[in-house]
Amino acid sequence: MEMYGEPSIVSFNKRGRLRWLGHLERIPGNRLPKRALYGHPGGPRRKRGRPRLRWLQDVDDDLRRVGCRR
Repeated sequence: MEMYGEPSIVSFNKRGRLRWLGHLERIPGNRLPKRALYGHPGGPRRKRGRPRLRWLQDVDDDLRRVGCRR
C-alpha cells in the first residue's frame, strides 16, 4: 500500500458505501432500491443469537468515523 500509493481496500469499500448511500438518498422513494433499504419485508423470524449487522449500520459507523451525521 505504501509502495504503490494505493488506498487500502477497507477505505475503498467505506468510500463506496457512502457514495451508494448518497445515490439512494437522491432517488425517488417509490424505486425498489430505496424501498429495500428502508422497508421491512417481513418473513420468518430470525434465529437466536447475535443479530447480524445490516448494511445501514455499517454506513452509520462509517459516517460517525468521518464526523458526519445522516
